[in-house]
Amino acid sequence: MATATIPQVEEVLSKLSRLFKKEMGNWIEVDFSPWGSQNSQRQLFTLIRNAIITNRVIKFRYYNVAGEQSYRSIEPAKLLFKDKSWYVEGYCLNTESYRVFKISRMKEIVVTEISYEPRTVVAATDTKVNDLLHTIEVTLHISAQGAYRVYDEFAEKTITQREDGSYTVTAQFPVGNWLDSYLLSFGPLLIEVSPEQVRTRILSHLETMKRNLNVPL
Repeated sequence: MATATIPQVEEVLSKLSRLFKKEMGNWIEVDFSPWGSQNSQRQLFTLIRNAIITNRVIKFRYYNVAGEQSYRSIEPAKLLFKDKSWYVEGYCLNTESYRVFKISRMKEIVVTEISYEPRTVVAATDTKVNDLLHTIEVTLHISAQGAYRVYDEFAEKTITQREDGSYTVTAQFPVGNWLDSYLLSFGPLLIEVSPEQVRTRILSHLETMKRNLNVPL
């Protein structure tokens, strides 16, 4: 059985092995880390997990969604995997409230010797995570060349293939900057977007990119 990059997952995989009666061979591998991740990034999971288990305050430098930097000290409560990303939820000693921090934006993480008593968890806040709670129905027209993304990322019931081989996808999406970045990631594969306000935001971003890149408008 292949080892996974999430520490101490071997026990879980061993149980799966017994369940499916396959004891030998590299028949399964689990890896939550993104392509190109360095080993140091992968070890952050272990570092934060141990801080949670031992009730230790962690300190780190953090970049929010606007790119603003701050230094935080938190009492980590749990790890959260949402929308293809890892987050840590905990009580922020700077703001005196529960917050959610995206691990990829946490830098210079240090587990201190300061211990804490676990608190009663209340609703945590983070701009991106909260955005995911508010959705809007969006319809996308995606070219035939985008089939690999259509079937990878959308439920079959949301997909309609057109006579020319292209696709129409109608689904609920989180409102905010995440949606803008996601749609822009399709590049020339994206033919049309509705509703109008979503299309307008995308076009506005493209115009800004043109100006930043000194491309004639």
